[in-house]
Amino acid sequence: MDDDSLQQLRKKKRLMWFGLFFFGIIAILGLGSGDWLMLLGGGVMTIGAIAALVIMNRQLKAVAPYRPGKGFWYYRLTRRQKMNYVTASEIFIILLIAFFFWAGVLTWYVLFASIGSLWYIQFVIKRRIKHHTPVDDATLFELEELGIIQPEDIVKGLYKDFESWSTVGEGAKILVLTPDRLIVIVMSSPEQGDRMEIRLRDINRLYLMGNGRQGQGLIATVGLTDGSILRFTLHGNSHQDSPEQFVQQLLESIDNLYIKQPGMPDPAAAAPRIRPLEAPAVGSIPRPTFRLIDLHEATANPDAEQTPAIEAGQRVLDL
Repeated sequence: MDDDSLQQLRKKKRLMWFGLFFFGIIAILGLGSGDWLMLLGGGVMTIGAIAALVIMNRQLKAVAPYRPGKGFWYYRLTRRQKMNYVTASEIFIILLIAFFFWAGVLTWYVLFASIGSLWYIQFVIKRRIKHHTPVDDATLFELEELGIIQPEDIVKGLYKDFESWSTVGEGAKILVLTPDRLIVIVMSSPEQGDRMEIRLRDINRLYLMGNGRQGQGLIATVGLTDGSILRFTLHGNSHQDSPEQFVQQLLESIDNLYIKQPGMPDPAAAAPRIRPLEAPAVGSIPRPTFRLIDLHEATANPDAEQTPAIEAGQRVLDL
């Protein structure tokens, strides 16, 4: 099983330490030369690097207890609310460009970086939130034929790191959400992968961190009641699968176990699935085999002891 999430976290931590050192030097030079603008800029960025390191340590330890219905405000937003939020971010970037131009401090680097951010928000983040694929009967029958779910399983959410089942890369992840379980599959090749099942009631800590270009993906840290910690990276490579929308469904599913929603239908009473005519045929795709990983017997990642933020004896699985 790879340690993609641990590698990403270490890369982030190295960048944060570099930023702390670099901007700290700038602040000191500004103080010595009497350049208050340099001192202010360096000081603000140094404080930001310190705050980022504190957040990183929280991610490594997953110490934040999960409170049903609380926290993760952005991910709890509806699809329309998320779209409005990212639109507001675009407007803010445009106003910032106009302000820098008016102040005469607009540089080519800032301009190209801002344009790149606008393009990414408009054509990646907005697109995948808008087109996040709903879990319909055709998709469910596809999951059945691939051996990922059983006919009696009720699926509330689906996320995958790829566009097509025929182009599954090494380390690609598939997450399937049921009313009481989170199924995590890490593919080692298109023909085989590792499968873990997490009871939602066993999740008592949860932390999320943006990852990749402009936060394209997510690193999720999940703490379980037995003290175990699982970390996995959602790369956000598929325009059909939004990490933001899947996390919203995950939070709602965990909350529903603790907060009774008036008039909420009983999942066990769901109508049986009827195979639609447009259900995809996956017979041309080799049916993968999955090795079931027992979370209670899985050993801790050997690299975990090199991460000071992890407590002694704590079992950590990096996926």
